[in-house]
Amino acid sequence: MEGLLWAGERTHTGSTLHTTATISIRDVSSETFTFEIHAQSGAHIGYVAGRATLIGHNQAVFVGENGCVISFVLRGDILEITTSQGCMWYGGVGVFFDGKYRSDVEIVESSLSDKGIFETKSQEEAFRELTGLAYPLFLENAHLVFVGEDLDGFGAAVYELGIRGLLGFMGAIIMVGQDAEVWAAVTDGDIVKYFTTEAPAPKLPQTIRNWSAGFAGKDMFLMNSYSSQCSK
Repeated sequence: MEGLLWAGERTHTGSTLHTTATISIRDVSSETFTFEIHAQSGAHIGYVAGRATLIGHNQAVFVGENGCVISFVLRGDILEITTSQGCMWYGGVGVFFDGKYRSDVEIVESSLSDKGIFETKSQEEAFRELTGLAYPLFLENAHLVFVGEDLDGFGAAVYELGIRGLLGFMGAIIMVGQDAEVWAAVTDGDIVKYFTTEAPAPKLPQTIRNWSAGFAGKDMFLMNSYSSQCSK
């Protein structure tokens, strides 16, 4: 019966669109069980597998290479995992295995307001309406959020978005003015899509022009009422 409690698939309770971890436990005996942990942070991945030794009805330990020690504690359906520093060898930068795992976790997709880019849900809803079908691209890139510099003197808050391991290949930028004006751009394959609440759209802000220079070869298009190529 105790073996059945250990066995199964569980997901890290803090899993999001960009950062996830799962564990699978099988072949449980009175002394050991086999496990696999898959973890991800952006484009960086981690993996560790082996056979853990039970040291009590609800505790187990695994000793791997490079000084990696993984401790497992089972409390009901909650599995708590703690790793030593040596386990960093099993994952890329930003990848972690530690935390609580459950079998009924739903992946959480953080909103842009959750990330601190918009102050209210209504501001984000207005941004969703502005960007339309491109809105999911901004969410997709909102793994890492960096505070940028307003080079245009708009008094705007500037946020640069990117995915760990893919910076320089894809990304987004959002400028939010003091009166809720928005200037934003996001990569979409071989192009960059630009949106603004300013109508008629003024010259491309210097802040976004400088940001887009990091994506050489991607033409930028204004996506408001119609699509037209922007002059950089």
